[in-house]
Parts: sequence; structure tokens; C-alpha cells
Amino acid sequence: MTTPIPTREDILNRARNMVPVIRARTKQADELRRMPDETVEDFREAGFYRILQPAKFGGFELPYGMQTELAMELGRGCASSAWDASITACHAWLGGMFAPKAQEEIWGDDQNSMISTSFRGAGYQAQATDDGIILSGRWKYSSGIRHCDWIILAVDVPRDGESRPDSVLALVPMSACRIEDSWYASGLTATGSNDIVVENHLAPNYRILNVMELRGQETPGSAINPHYNYRLPLHGVFSFNIIGSAIGAARLTLDSVVDGLSGHVSVTSASVAEQPSVRLRISEARAATDAAHALVMKNLAEIWDLGGSGEVPAMEQKLRYRTDNAFAAKLCLQAVDIIYPLLGARGLNADDPANRAWRDVHAITNHIALTWDVQGILHSAHMLGFPSPDPRI
Repeated sequence: MTTPIPTREDILNRARNMVPVIRARTKQADELRRMPDETVEDFREAGFYRILQPAKFGGFELPYGMQTELAMELGRGCASSAWDASITACHAWLGGMFAPKAQEEIWGDDQNSMISTSFRGAGYQAQATDDGIILSGRWKYSSGIRHCDWIILAVDVPRDGESRPDSVLALVPMSACRIEDSWYASGLTATGSNDIVVENHLAPNYRILNVMELRGQETPGSAINPHYNYRLPLHGVFSFNIIGSAIGAARLTLDSVVDGLSGHVSVTSASVAEQPSVRLRISEARAATDAAHALVMKNLAEIWDLGGSGEVPAMEQKLRYRTDNAFAAKLCLQAVDIIYPLLGARGLNADDPANRAWRDVHAITNHIALTWDVQGILHSAHMLGFPSPDPRI
């Protein structure tokens, strides 16, 4: 009997039910600096890692943005866990754009196979040959790498006689990699975003994907995966993979502060919750978080409408998504920063849920894809008639 594919609401309900479970594991996760094995298995059984995986290989092939909503829910319990679920799920989406032979290697024998990525090289060599690219070196910040079977590495390959290298993504089996335990972070502490070292590995041509093929068009993988997900522009919509965790963590901070202040009396015997300034801070934080959520969901609805009619986002939309997601991140920062002082002494405890969530929001919004100073100018430049500064968009 075939197991029915879960719906959007099925996935979100499973995430809501998981919130108290992962919240209870946050201390263990922080001590491990990675996801506990129990959480990885829970997420696997819930189907979180397969929400964007191609249907041809046992995935649910739900609409792009499902990972964003998933992280919004899970982030109320643990932002690191939410980040892991969303990021690992999006890697299956990216894997669905590779050549069919590469996809067969990923999922042909094991439909539970998972993929990590590293888009940040830290000293490597890439030599192009007729058969593929020989890789040696180090890449950083590979989230969730310890429970993945493959990794996608961002690589710049020099071209003879050309000043600009080819930017490609190379799919590499974890059997060819060495993990270096390097993730010691104050925020997103449990994402296990460690370094990867590769030595003299040949990535064959069919495991290589040119970034210029990922701007919103047919991809090598869309030949067997006709869903619009696998024609979406990577750098135009990537930040939807990480903004959900920030919104979820901002909501956790707000909920924790409100719960802590309910009925709280200060040393002056006055109710803190009765102070107008306290209520203003809470209202502003709530409105900022809701505004971030609404902005993200508005743009996702646009992507769903476009996909339903067989279209992909145009340049104006791609740049707007990047700017809007960075602004949503800015709103999340505003929300947690304005209510953090209300925590009082308990906010100094590293194990406090609001303290942890505050650190997590700051960590998430440090990602360059959500950095306002970088992303904030993109859409306005387009409005003023300037071309995109990034040829990959």
C-alpha cells in the first residue's frame, strides 16, 4: 500500500507537535554543537527532509517555500533545529537540478539520502579536466554535515585566457570528504556547521552544475523533474531557505518574554506588565514579527502563482525577494532587540529560551543573504534603471 504524500498542513502540524520536543533538547543540542541523533531521526520520520525532494525519487515535491514555513514553526522551539530542517530540505531541491545520472546516484539506492552544502571556500584548488574537476582544499560552514551523505561545494574554476572564473556547484560524496570539528558559535550553536576538507577528488562532469544555468530556466534536472521548483532561480530565491528560522526564533523570544512578565512583580512591588513602556515594546515586537511573516508569505504566494501558470520570477521579482527577505530579517532583529531588556536578570542565562533565541536571530541575520546593507539596495537599483550587480541572479 502506497503511503499518501503529506500535505502542507500535514507538515506544519507535525512541526507544531515537534516544538516542545526540540525545545526540551536545546541544552543537549548546544552541548553537542549539532543536532541530537534523536532529532535527526524524528525529522526524518516526519518527512521534513523530503518536502522539496523530487517525486521521482520518493520526495514529496511540495511547493517551494514549504521549507520556510516549516522553519517558522520549528523556530518556536529551537532555531538551530529549524535551520537544519529548512536548509537540509532545500538541498534536496538543489539536488533535483543536477543531471539525472547524479540524482540517480544520490537517491537511486536510498531515498533517505541527504545533502549538505558549503558555498564558502577557504583555500582550495580546482583543476578542470576533460572528465570533470579535480578538487583539493577546504570549505566552511556546512550545516548538518554529520548526518548527510553528499555535499554540494561552490567552486570557482579558472578559465584559460579569461579573467573571470566559471562559478559551478560540484556534487561530492561524503566518502571523499573529511569533516573538521570547527563550529564553536554563540548563535545557531547546534547546527554543526563544520569545515569540510577534500583531497584530490575528481568530480565528474555530470556532477557539475554551472551557476549560470540556475537563473530561472530549464536545468539539467528539470528534464526528469518537471515541477517548477527545479526551474527556480537559485540566487533569486535562496534567502527563503533561511529567513523562516529568524521569524520562528523572534516569535519564541516574544512568547518567552510575555510568559515571563505575566503576573511578574518587581522589587518595587509594581507590576512590570502595567508599565506603558513595557507594553509598547511588546506591541512593537509583535507587529515587527508579524510584518516580517506577512512580507515573506506575500512573496511566496507570488512564486506559487507564477509556478502554477508555468512561469518563473522575472528580474524585478528576484531582486525584490532578496531585498524583502533582508528587510524581514531586519524586522526580526528589531523585534528581539526591543524586548530583550525586558528579560531582566534571567536574560543573562545562556540556557534561557529568550536568550538563546535572541542570539540565534542575530546569527541568522549575519548571513550575507539577509544582510540589509548588501541586499537592501538591489530592488531600488532596479527601480532606478540600474542592471543587476550580480550576473548569477
